[in-house]
Amino acid sequence: MALISAIVPVYNAKDYIEKCADSIYQQTYSDIELILVDDGSSDGSSSICDNIANKWSSSAGTNNISNNRSVQVIHTDNRGVSAARNTGVEMAKGEYITFIDADDTIDNTFIEELYSVIEDSEESISDVVMVDKTNKIKSSGGKISGYYYLENSILEGNTHVWNKLYKLDFIREEKIEFDSGLTIGEDMLYLLKIALHIAKKHQIYILEEKGYNYLDNENGAMNASFKESYLDQIKCWEMAEDYLEDLKKELSPYIYVKLATIQIMAAFLVVGKLAVADNVPKELYDRTITHAKKSIKHAKKRNGAVAALSNGYKIKNMIFGISDKLYMKMYGAWKN
Repeated sequence: MALISAIVPVYNAKDYIEKCADSIYQQTYSDIELILVDDGSSDGSSSICDNIANKWSSSAGTNNISNNRSVQVIHTDNRGVSAARNTGVEMAKGEYITFIDADDTIDNTFIEELYSVIEDSEESISDVVMVDKTNKIKSSGGKISGYYYLENSILEGNTHVWNKLYKLDFIREEKIEFDSGLTIGEDMLYLLKIALHIAKKHQIYILEEKGYNYLDNENGAMNASFKESYLDQIKCWEMAEDYLEDLKKELSPYIYVKLATIQIMAAFLVVGKLAVADNVPKELYDRTITHAKKSIKHAKKRNGAVAALSNGYKIKNMIFGISDKLYMKMYGAWKN
């Protein structure tokens, strides 16, 4: 059986990290390496990570749990989740890696189910690049191409790196990394890079989504009070367009239409957050509105983008186009 490295970035997760680690330790799959990357925590998570490593070492072979388990704990300065995951990939010794967030847990058969696709495949496991548990694509067990995955999964909202298994050699050889300059959208771009490197090759397996228990943390990046980094929600989709720009002869035109509609919706997500925020500096407020208007204007140039919006977003687009000040006032009043 292949060694699988579970990479867990940890930042101020003292209330969650032990449950997360315990769920990994209890896996029915035997050959697991846990990599805890402590990203400069200041709440006691650092010592908890060290305690977890000691606990795993002392518990090896007990309670009918295989002793083919190991832990690496890496303590770093606070550099963000992207840098933490990149560090985890650098340190990984497994043939495959999976990403798990510190405030989430996995069912005890989660990793075994992911790997079973590879184990049962008639193909050489050296050819298997990724296994994904998602309900965005219905698959009968066959493999799909990177381009198909891009259009029918990533652009349909499957934008998180957890719930998946990746072949480590592929990640390293193609130098696929998380963008440390982003705090929102870095997962989506990571998956997009993978999809584009796979391209027309059929090297992605799809499983039914189950077994990963996501916690909607109220302290997460998407739920934070409005701040500069929230503009990353717009920037990441602009960066996605840059990656796709030279592939128009390879990809379906509908991909670009779908991307444009997402760019519009992302801009309205950001201005909506701005509309209900308190005490936002005027310079940041004005810059956010300007950026959103520019992004929406650009996306609307794509034929079919506005038509593909839901009625709610069409109304938002109409009011915002008439007056951004009116839109912000109306939206803020409605949400409050």
